[in-house]
Amino acid sequence: MTHPEDDLAYGQYHQDSARGASTDTARGFVGDTFKKLKQSYKPQSQQGSSQQPQQSQQYGAQNQTYQSQGPSQSQQYPANPTPQQQNQKPQKQDKFSGLFGKLEELGNEVAQKIGTALDPQAYAEYGAPKPQAENRFGSFAPPRQGNEVKWHVDGCAYFYAVSKALENAKEYIWILDWWLSPELYLRRPPAKNEQYRLDRMLLAAAQRGVRVNIIVYKEVTQALTLSSHHTKHHLEDMHPNIAVFRHPDHLPDRQELAASIHTSLQTMSLDAGNLAKMSEDAIKGLYGMREDVILYWAHHEKLCLIDGRIAFMGGLDLCFGRWDTNQHELADVHGQDLNEIVFPGQDYNNARVSDFHDVAHWEQNQLDRKKTSRMGWSDISVSLHGPVVEDLRKHFVQRWNFIYDLKYQSRNNSRYSRLALYGRPTSSAQQQGQPQAGQAQKPPASSQSGAGAAPAAPSWQQQPASPQPGANPGPPTPSWQHQATTSQPSGYPSNTQPSNPTTPAAPTWQQHAASPQQGGYSATPPPNPASQEKPSWQQQSPEPPAYSAQGATQHYTYTGDSFPPPPSGPPPAQGSAQAQYQPQQQAQTPSQSQAPYYPPPPNQQLQHSQTRGVHDAPHGGYADSERGFGRLRENIMGYSNTLRGELAGQIHQYQDRFSGHARQTSQPRGGMTCQIVRSCSKWSNGTPTEHSIQDAYAAIIRNSQHFIYIENQFFITATGDAQKPVQNKIGAAIVERILRAARAGEKYKIVVVIPSVPCFAGDLSDESTLGTRAIMEFQYNCINRGGSSIMELIAKEGFNPMDYIRFYNLRNYDRINVSGPLMEAEQRSGVNYEDARKQQDVVTGGPGGYGPGAPRAAFDTTAPYQQYQQAAQQVASGKSAPGKWDSVSSCYMLNGEDIRNVPWEGPAEAEIDAFVTEELYVHSKVMIADDRVAIVGSANLNDRSQLGTHDSEIAIIVEDYTPVHSRMNGQPWTAGRFAASLRRQLFRKHLGLLSPQDPEQPDNNYEPVGVPNTLDFESPESQIVADPLADTVHSMWNTRARTNTEVFRKVFHSVPDDTVRNWATYKEFYGYYFHNADKQAYGEDMSRPARYGYGHVVRDDFPPGPEGVRQVKELLSQVKGTLVEMPLMFLIEEDVAKEGLTLNDLTEPIYT
Repeated sequence: MTHPEDDLAYGQYHQDSARGASTDTARGFVGDTFKKLKQSYKPQSQQGSSQQPQQSQQYGAQNQTYQSQGPSQSQQYPANPTPQQQNQKPQKQDKFSGLFGKLEELGNEVAQKIGTALDPQAYAEYGAPKPQAENRFGSFAPPRQGNEVKWHVDGCAYFYAVSKALENAKEYIWILDWWLSPELYLRRPPAKNEQYRLDRMLLAAAQRGVRVNIIVYKEVTQALTLSSHHTKHHLEDMHPNIAVFRHPDHLPDRQELAASIHTSLQTMSLDAGNLAKMSEDAIKGLYGMREDVILYWAHHEKLCLIDGRIAFMGGLDLCFGRWDTNQHELADVHGQDLNEIVFPGQDYNNARVSDFHDVAHWEQNQLDRKKTSRMGWSDISVSLHGPVVEDLRKHFVQRWNFIYDLKYQSRNNSRYSRLALYGRPTSSAQQQGQPQAGQAQKPPASSQSGAGAAPAAPSWQQQPASPQPGANPGPPTPSWQHQATTSQPSGYPSNTQPSNPTTPAAPTWQQHAASPQQGGYSATPPPNPASQEKPSWQQQSPEPPAYSAQGATQHYTYTGDSFPPPPSGPPPAQGSAQAQYQPQQQAQTPSQSQAPYYPPPPNQQLQHSQTRGVHDAPHGGYADSERGFGRLRENIMGYSNTLRGELAGQIHQYQDRFSGHARQTSQPRGGMTCQIVRSCSKWSNGTPTEHSIQDAYAAIIRNSQHFIYIENQFFITATGDAQKPVQNKIGAAIVERILRAARAGEKYKIVVVIPSVPCFAGDLSDESTLGTRAIMEFQYNCINRGGSSIMELIAKEGFNPMDYIRFYNLRNYDRINVSGPLMEAEQRSGVNYEDARKQQDVVTGGPGGYGPGAPRAAFDTTAPYQQYQQAAQQVASGKSAPGKWDSVSSCYMLNGEDIRNVPWEGPAEAEIDAFVTEELYVHSKVMIADDRVAIVGSANLNDRSQLGTHDSEIAIIVEDYTPVHSRMNGQPWTAGRFAASLRRQLFRKHLGLLSPQDPEQPDNNYEPVGVPNTLDFESPESQIVADPLADTVHSMWNTRARTNTEVFRKVFHSVPDDTVRNWATYKEFYGYYFHNADKQAYGEDMSRPARYGYGHVVRDDFPPGPEGVRQVKELLSQVKGTLVEMPLMFLIEEDVAKEGLTLNDLTEPIYT
């Protein structure tokens, strides 16, 4: 194993350079490589081709971690070419094929020599994966250094970043989603961003030769309305370069089901009530089975990979309902200009009122926007590049090939083929009648689970395909995609250098009693891991231990190969101008926007300035000499791919040096260590069960020193076996860590933000909401009820749990602008706003949308849209700021207008009815420890996401060693830049300390990775939330949560609420005013209408006329941010989940 003090293994070549050794090292391995080529090309060495596999096996014997990977991975990601491909004879007319064919055969051996010379550990990690048990947390992937990760909070900035990457895709786009909506607009408003609809962007990419591979979850149609069938066929019908897989197929396995049962399932509307009444056979018939597993579970990852250079992942699917700004507008009525509509069609959604419906006709939305609000969506995703992207590529290839072998191989459709981990994809149009380059053939069925199967040829062994003739060259390459062409080193801006006199090492997380003064990043390298006890993540059984009153004594440490720090040694040379690290410069330095990517991963060809002379050569229409040159180019690049495929990125550091793009000695290779963790099993991935996300959560919680922040869609976990059927033991880690701090008298806090109600429609008192109430009951039993909850166990030990852990929700308000101008436009045009809006939805998208340059039906002057729009523009012409107050969501954000001063044109009764509220739905899946470590991904905190055998998930652990001078419990504290900046951003957003976002004014946070986040660490608002343990921070946090909660209670009677402790009070507080209001909002006829519209002000509590409006505005002016208290006493006197019904034991795990 490479020791932490091995500088070369961590890519810090400047240290050798300082000693004058790097030149000799480079000359040595290049010279040896040339000798190897020269010797091997002698006539007597022709048998080298047949000997090569044996040599690889000998290398594997010397490096035991190189050979013990499971058979499923070895057959999918072969490390050696097959003899058949090695022995193929070159075409006679190509003079260069013999030479470069031989060079290609020697690629493995040469790459092996270079790789082991540069970094034996890293080469072993990439060249052939280690067994999962040998990686931290039992993950399929080890921690990797030299990465850059950028956070994106909420969909507005994230989808914008995705759009920038999609429009610059060159070779392939891989997407893995729970739900994908082809008609999703990645930039808003839609009328001004027609080309940025997802299906149009994918079509444009396919037309320029980009291969698009998409995997989506195949839903049970009776239970979900995702319409993956529409997703697949809509996209595949556009272009042969687009292939979409759906999985799993919900078919019975060895079940003899009566035809009557099957027929009844086809027409059943499935909810928790119906599911609870179903028989076991009916359930198996509905969901299907695979290897005795009922397929309740979903593919829940959200992942997008572009050209192997950049990845996007986190909580945001590319689907309806996810785009949102950080102020989360609830209203989208634009009475003076329909082109300002932000949420077209069913993208305007309130899942608490009604689920999506018939999304294949996405423009049809029955929700009346003049009466009903949307529901805000709070979420987090990241973009990243660096060596860790290779692990995401591996995950996608593994999933794609598993589904292909299982389902699509037998269809013999040229659109579908297996993927190879390394190789340049080609378009379907190029593979008609011939194998696709970069695609491996399916091995015999017996090799799926058996060892020793002959590996398929890696695609880097094959000749890369040329671009399609006449393909659109695409837009100019953006700056973030180029290699550096100046003295600025690639990948890392100069002002991110640490200010510390010594490069920081990993924090001493294992010291549980460490004082804040000693809590900074240590400059001393950690002890050699070989001399320490084996970390607990290797000692523990796959299932973490349950809570013990004595506390666990085993723990893993953040040292050695657990969290490898930067190497020890002298710091990089710094000028006087760089002596002090200033985070604010990241948003101010113009050159930051030019920060390039790291060298591309091994399946990429060198592009841009390094190979422009070759790549720009035209194809077709030239003499034989020109075609021969083209083949020479392809052979050269093929040989390059051979080397790069083996080295998987290790060669790029030297490649940059020799091409003039080396980092300066003052620049680090990359400040972030990242590890991909996941949940998957045989049903979802064809691999053994992996629950490395759960193991990572539990370990990081146990070993945190001061503070944990969790933001998640669910919070269902167990402290021990008494809480069955819940199995994941993250709750046990929380109890253990809190009690350890309490007994030691240490200040320690955990803050948890989750939704107040799971995202399912219906009045909580209705029988149809049994599933919603089941989830809520499991959450309450985990938090503070049932006898074995987190808070109860802490209290039993004599400590106040509220001193250590608290739970919060998010909620906001808005005002629907149905004021005088809208009514005047309706009167002038004779058209109802909603009728005009619905036609605008059709115009903006419809079955195929109008797209740039296409004719628009709206130009018909008799159409409702055009009639209304003309009248609205006439009305707006007399206004000073038309549309400014179409939403008032900015009022509770930083520098927002006081709601008491916001004007209203119309009667007071109309204004009081225009105010609406809704929970702000938390869909994030993030945990931050001590402002140093962050986990971001798709995994919820529940059994479905954490066990590995249920939903499939992916997440990333990010440790940024770029120091941020902060404070912890009033003492100096060295935080990590990524974790600290993300935590501060979330705190500021929830507290209303961020300015509102303008979708039409993108900033650095809208850009993909390569352009740093805007980090204003020194701003007053950032300083307010800098210390997560400070009493002032928690005072503001709790005061605003309490104030906001009380306002929403008084104005809107929002539920859940702490004052509602039984069903009788529920009916009095909420049901009397809003019973059936949710159904009426969706247009369903009810015999007895509700007194007030869903989410509206309860006017009974306020005087009529202007005085009532004044009182409402006075209360709403107190709301700052969106934070509210979680009502832990809601329905505490009731059995929430089983009111009138009992859950089916077979289906109970669905809700955990």
